Amino acid sequence: MSEERTSVERLVELLDDRLRASEWDILTALAAADEPMSVDELVDATGYTDRTVKKRIDTLAEVVHGDTLLYRTDEGEPALHPALAAAVRSFVDAGSDDATPDDATAGDGTSTGDA
Repeated sequence: MSEERTSVERLVELLDDRLRASEWDILTALAAADEPMSVDELVDATGYTDRTVKKRIDTLAEVVHGDTLLYRTDEGEPALHPALAAAVRSFVDAGSDDATPDDATAGDGTSTGDA
């Protein structure tokens, strides 16, 4: 309990509370892969449409202030910084009760009207 948290770990905790289910699912899929993923691979991994995946990747990039923690390869494939990927995996592995946010979205990747 007195364990000191890194800023990336604190960011993951905040993201867990604030992201839509579809954004969290994409974030955890990228973290699990630990390498860049194509939109098609993310569609397969999450079950969301390519339109939803593309939109949520853009949203995630804005939320984490992109280009450092969430970046795109030369081919345009999204990937997470290794520190963020490790922190997300650690958070999910810890079995947080809040590890799957569902109160900010319909759970199917559709907009709640704030897009």
